[in-house]
Amino acid sequence: AARPMLDKPEDQAVEALLAMSEEDLLALPPDVQEQAKELIDAHREMARRSEEERRSRLVTLGQRIVGTYYERAARRQPLEERWLKDIRRYNGEYDPDIAKVLQGREFGSRAFVPLTRRVVDIVEARLVDLLFPTGDRQFALSPSPVPELARAQGLADRLPPEQQVPLGPGGQPIPASSVSLAIRELREEARARCDGMQREVDDQLKEAKYHAQARRVLHEGLVMGTGVIKGPTPVVRTKRAYVDGQLQILEEIVPTVTHVSTWNYFPDMSATEVAQSESDIERHYMTRAQFARLADQPGFETSANEIRRILNTEPGQRRDPRLDELRTAAGLQGVPDPRYLVLEYHGPLERQELIDAGADVPDDNLLVHEGIVWVYEGDGSVLKACVEPMREEQRPYRVYCWRKDPGSIFGFGLSYEVSDIQETANSTFRAGLDNVGLSVGGMLAVNDKVVRPENGRWTIEPLKVYRGTKETADMRAAFNFVEIPNNLQPILQLFDRSKQLLDDIGGPAMAFQGQDAPSYLDTARGASIAYNAANIWFRRGVAHWDDDITTPLVGAFVDWNMEFSPKDEIKGDWNIQARGRDALLEAEGRAQKLIFFQQAAKEVPMPFATRIAQLKEIARSLRIDPDEVLPDEATVKKIGEKVDNAPPPLDPAIERVKLRQAEIADSQAQRAHDREMESMRAQVNLANIASREQLSIEDARQKYGLAWAKTEAELADRRESREHEAQMLNAELAVKVAKGSGV
Repeated sequence: AARPMLDKPEDQAVEALLAMSEEDLLALPPDVQEQAKELIDAHREMARRSEEERRSRLVTLGQRIVGTYYERAARRQPLEERWLKDIRRYNGEYDPDIAKVLQGREFGSRAFVPLTRRVVDIVEARLVDLLFPTGDRQFALSPSPVPELARAQGLADRLPPEQQVPLGPGGQPIPASSVSLAIRELREEARARCDGMQREVDDQLKEAKYHAQARRVLHEGLVMGTGVIKGPTPVVRTKRAYVDGQLQILEEIVPTVTHVSTWNYFPDMSATEVAQSESDIERHYMTRAQFARLADQPGFETSANEIRRILNTEPGQRRDPRLDELRTAAGLQGVPDPRYLVLEYHGPLERQELIDAGADVPDDNLLVHEGIVWVYEGDGSVLKACVEPMREEQRPYRVYCWRKDPGSIFGFGLSYEVSDIQETANSTFRAGLDNVGLSVGGMLAVNDKVVRPENGRWTIEPLKVYRGTKETADMRAAFNFVEIPNNLQPILQLFDRSKQLLDDIGGPAMAFQGQDAPSYLDTARGASIAYNAANIWFRRGVAHWDDDITTPLVGAFVDWNMEFSPKDEIKGDWNIQARGRDALLEAEGRAQKLIFFQQAAKEVPMPFATRIAQLKEIARSLRIDPDEVLPDEATVKKIGEKVDNAPPPLDPAIERVKLRQAEIADSQAQRAHDREMESMRAQVNLANIASREQLSIEDARQKYGLAWAKTEAELADRRESREHEAQMLNAELAVKVAKGSGV
């Protein structure tokens, strides 16, 4: 039974032999056993060599990435020198060479006026206020096909409902009303899916504490010129939940976003934009616990033994000169860094390199794949290698620059922009203090040939005694006081001018702070104009954030959910709209304008959801979270169905007219009753007169006919006057209702 097995191709034969037990091999004929052992030994030797070659290629890959990291770190040293100066300027510290000169002087001030920190903090606070108002989301999603569907629905609505519309070559025609209904349903479904995706991305960003991470990016962008944020990246998140009274710990892979220190981001230094970078390297300094937790993250499962091996060795006591200077700027000196240095590489990898790391790649030797590699810097060990899960043009790094540099990915910060003015302010302020110190007491010239101090010290002291060297010496001629002029006021004027220039360069919002605010800010109109002008100045920084951070980051999260989310009901084709520029419209008076608009729109019939949207805009303008004071979308939809399908409310003006007409009709009936009662009273009076004068009713009517006719005429005239007034009132009411002037 074994002979046909050995006649198979060699790889299949070896595979079958390896699957056999030792007893099965001993049961083979002796000549077959010999052949089997030779094949197995040859296979094991080949496997050993293949494994050695694989490990050698992985070590070469890791060492190449480590070498690229050190090459880029060396090339950007001038940038890091500039960043250190920007940080010292923000912290209110002199550069080491300047501080050494100032400390070497026997006399003179070493004061540093931290105006840069004031400028940066104010601009940062204003940008945070514009970019993250009341915790609201900074983006909005809209369905891409909706405009086309809207035009198609408009065309379908123009056709008669019963007209047949062909669906294409060979298709069955259907009524235009059915086409319009189908398009409307598609639009509603697209809107619902889009709203679901928007909520999903918003929840993911909140879970990742995006606002806190973004504020750190913004701070580094203003101080150093460049801020970096990373996302989406997969992490294992643990959730605890009680199910049926028992605690269950659930683990799931979710996308997150993190701030990356500019010091730890090493792109291709020849690139001028992130999209042009050949590869990106991120530096991670990890403690032993952080390094050990790598084994729990996605993609590191097979590297547990390698991580365990590295943990058994002590990390090198490295001294990064740039980090040393950074710590020195914070007041620390000579601090060792006993952490593990791990490099995260994002860039092109050859197919064989990914295969050596155990990644699944397409079978095409000509392809260069976008991959991710984690390398331990100590010996170049590859801890993880995989294919980039997102599209090639969507690496996880987003870079924000306060002022972009056309020749580099890294930009210039606000601290750099005001560097010359800060130096001028420091120089003038020190000069003022030095002048005050010199001019306090002036200088004293003493003739030591005439006098000598009794205590032997040639210093100015209170109650000091001098003795003459000669009996005939003129003691008054031995002393001469020289006054040094006090130039503090002109020096302070130069300092104030430097401060004003720094405010002008730093931004118009500087003038709004403190007691130095201009008088025109005391009026509402002046403040509104000033804040609108400031918003125009801030528009550049906000636009950079929208273009470089919000739009690509939200787009990457949408792509992540499209590919990895199990929720099919949120997937579709969406457009992303950054809302940072919209926040600039929240100038003074926006809330009043929205309230006025809502009052004017009350007479216009519109869906309930639209009115809720108006209230949300008013809440945002008042810096109120609309989610806390207004119902959620499901409740709005439920209430809207009842409100929108309810019969139209009664018109108050028409109801008032009807009420007035009822009052007039009731008044007319009362007057008719009064006329009847007056006629009856007249008949009774006539009967009383006839009885008193012993006349018949007809004789009494003839005798007093003139008076009776006069009374009847007066009553008729009053009746006609009342009817005329009622007609005039009805006509006036009708005109008022028609003209809309009210009743």
